[in-house]
Amino acid sequence: MENLIQKMIDENANIAKFIDLWESFEANKIVNEELNNYLQTYINSNNAYSIENIFKIVKMDNHACGVHFIPTSKSYEKYGQFVTIIDFVCSDEDGGQYLCNWHSSNPTYGTFKAIKLHEYGKEDYDKEIEISTNDIYGIESVE
Repeated sequence: MENLIQKMIDENANIAKFIDLWESFEANKIVNEELNNYLQTYINSNNAYSIENIFKIVKMDNHACGVHFIPTSKSYEKYGQFVTIIDFVCSDEDGGQYLCNWHSSNPTYGTFKAIKLHEYGKEDYDKEIEISTNDIYGIESVE
């Protein structure tokens, strides 16, 4: 199996392919340290999405934002593989800075606070959460 993972690394496979492989291992209760190490290394250097990417969708475009997490990330451990963000939590000053950063193509990375959509059957109505941009491998605008 290590040969498959190394081959994927050598071919610069998309992160989604690694996540698919991780999910198949997880479904079969197989722990693969090499794959887990790859995903952790990816998280540590991940700049695929900035705070401004989320801010633009939620605040500027006034849409909900679906966020997909890398399976070995802290956000995945806390919230699962996917959350829908319905609001962005920041001061007016920070919001102005994110807007300025967006227009000047000067992205920032790190943690931000947001409000996630209520999950049916759970008592976490409009719960405030904290997410690291490093934990995100995909986002989508939900209109």
